[in-house]
Amino acid sequence: MTLKRFVFLIVGFLFTIEINGQCGTAYVSSDDTVVCVPRIVRFTAHRFPVGTTFEWDLGSGYVSSDSTYTKLYATSGNFNVRLKLKYLDGSTCIIDKVGFIQAKPVPIPAYSISKKVICGYADSVVLTDMSPKTVSRDWLVDNVLYTNGPKVLKSIFRAPNGYKNFTMFMRDSFGCEGKRTFDSAVFIPDSISVNFSANKLSGCTPASINFKNLTDTLGQNIQSWNWEFPGATPSTSNLYQPQNIIYNSINSFNVYLTLVTKKGCTYTKRIDNYLKFADSINLTANFSKTNLCGNEYLLLNLNNARSPDPTVLASPSSVVSTKTSQYNYSFKFTNFGTYSFYISDEINGCKSEKTYVN
Repeated sequence: MTLKRFVFLIVGFLFTIEINGQCGTAYVSSDDTVVCVPRIVRFTAHRFPVGTTFEWDLGSGYVSSDSTYTKLYATSGNFNVRLKLKYLDGSTCIIDKVGFIQAKPVPIPAYSISKKVICGYADSVVLTDMSPKTVSRDWLVDNVLYTNGPKVLKSIFRAPNGYKNFTMFMRDSFGCEGKRTFDSAVFIPDSISVNFSANKLSGCTPASINFKNLTDTLGQNIQSWNWEFPGATPSTSNLYQPQNIIYNSINSFNVYLTLVTKKGCTYTKRIDNYLKFADSINLTANFSKTNLCGNEYLLLNLNNARSPDPTVLASPSSVVSTKTSQYNYSFKFTNFGTYSFYISDEINGCKSEKTYVN
């Protein structure tokens, strides 16, 4: 509207009235009307008469300038633009653009993670973009850039151990870009090597076994220790070093030790056939005869030996012996007299012994 000035003299007082008039074809344009903060916007007046002067009001009052004007939008919101044009004839015109600029805030990336602790380098985490109105995003994870990455990203963090960061770049539906680095998003502790020993690994039943914990926890806090002794009594224990674990049968036995740290990591050592036990038995043998003449052979048969190579000895040792098969022996005596026989059979560290005298 063009402002017309009219001057009146009433009772000695002189005053002026401004009346808005049409601005004709004059108008205002800008670089953009929807912007992402912070952004400098340039405004330009068009189709105005020569000699026109300009006053711009972008929310802080009128400021004299030329036909172009710039403003930094640092906060989000809808903003008015007002331009007052002053013509050479003294008339004025105001162009009022309500809500002309829509300044959009910088989007703030948000995420969720499937776990906060990774217990091994083969383990992975799932990162999910939780930012509102995301159109696209880039992930920078473990120095790997995933351009136009998926909303849900499965990723692996590698050495060294410690706290790990990642960065997300996202763009919203207005084209505004947000960037954020998430510090200490995930933690990779040192891997613990579980180890243990027993006071003996074989022998005769009943066997009472004491276990020694040899695990170096690397200074980590341990939530629990879990031992498993299949075939023993008791078969489990939560003690640091279990004692008096009883084995009563002939067999080979596995032992497992699992620890859980307070950060939720689990480490296990399993040794199969770690312990071997057997029961001691009464060995029996058959002799072909108990009285022999010179140059006769004595045949000896072991009835219940269990090892592949039992021991059979004659005393005194003035005999010639031959093993004819696994549990059968032949003896020829070189001197007259009486002889004794010692028999031993060992399996899983348990030795059974018997001596036949005279």
